[in-house]
Amino acid sequence: MKKLFLSLFVMGSITFGLQSCKDSCDDVTCPTGQVCEDGDCVTDPNYDPCTGVTCATGEICEDGTCVTDPNAYDCTECGTYNTEATGNMNIANGAVLDTTWTDTNKVVIVAQFLQSGSDYSLSVDLSGISSLLTDPIAVEGSYNTSTKLFTVTDFEYSVQGIATVLVNGTADFSTTDAVSGSLAITAPAGASVPVDGQLDFAGTKQ
Repeated sequence: MKKLFLSLFVMGSITFGLQSCKDSCDDVTCPTGQVCEDGDCVTDPNYDPCTGVTCATGEICEDGTCVTDPNAYDCTECGTYNTEATGNMNIANGAVLDTTWTDTNKVVIVAQFLQSGSDYSLSVDLSGISSLLTDPIAVEGSYNTSTKLFTVTDFEYSVQGIATVLVNGTADFSTTDAVSGSLAITAPAGASVPVDGQLDFAGTKQ
């Protein structure tokens, strides 16, 4: 009889031990934004309903939904401009490209000022200068919405793999439906291919 009670006690202890190891959340499935605690679904303090949500320009995500950003800037200056430019471009001491355009032979350039959220870029089409520049140069920079001045600082760009250049300068949009700007194009420090260029442009919005 003692052996029977001992066997039952051991079996009960093992059963209790196995049951006590079971997590109370093992069979609980909680909805998005909640986690299981002690068998109950509670709000997940680390859940961000805006994770993975991409909103359009001028909108922000709130509680998983895109709504109008009250602080968004309405970029009326953004758009396409027809401009005329003067300047020069010299790559590799003239071995690759050496051209100058003056007041008597200005080149027509299409420039696009673009906004993506709080980011701004200026795309300049220089295909009229050289076949080496068939792809528009899109430079990123900072934009002061009060002064309407776009500033480019050490923006790096590769000219068809031939040379790497740095672009610095400004574009002024303070005059309604007009732009004027100046961009300096140089080689980065230590570059093997010398580059010297300057682009001065002005025009009106399409």
